[in-house]
Amino acid sequence: MGEEADNPTTPDLVEVYTTQGHLRANVIKSKLEAAGIPALLSYDSASLVFGLTVDGIGEVRVMVPEQYAAEARRILAEEQPPEALLDYGDMQIRALCRQRGVDWDGLSEEERERLIDDLLHQE
Repeated sequence: MGEEADNPTTPDLVEVYTTQGHLRANVIKSKLEAAGIPALLSYDSASLVFGLTVDGIGEVRVMVPEQYAAEARRILAEEQPPEALLDYGDMQIRALCRQRGVDWDGLSEEERERLIDDLLHQE
C-alpha cells in the first residue's frame, strides 16, 4: 500500500497511530511494513504542500487493514518511545545527507520524502 492523501476513511482500514508531520509517520509505516503489515498514510494534502503542523493540520494517520490492526498495535507498543525513534532517525538521515553532500535542513518536505524513498528502495 502507498500513501493516500485526503482520504481518512477507507472501509477496511483502521487507524493504528497518529502523529504530527510526515517524518515520524514514515518511520512507523516502514516499521510495520518491515514486519509484513501493509500500511498507508492518511493526511490532509495541505500539510504536505505547505509543511504545516498547526491545529490538526499536519496530522498524519497510519492506517492498516483491519485484520492486521491488533498485530500492528502490538508491534508499536513494544518499540521504543516515538521520540527516541525520531531522534535516531533524524541522526541517521543527517549523517547520510552529509555523506552525500545534501543539506537536510534546506530540503522541502517533499524533497525529504523523495530522498527517504530513494534510500529505502536503492539496491
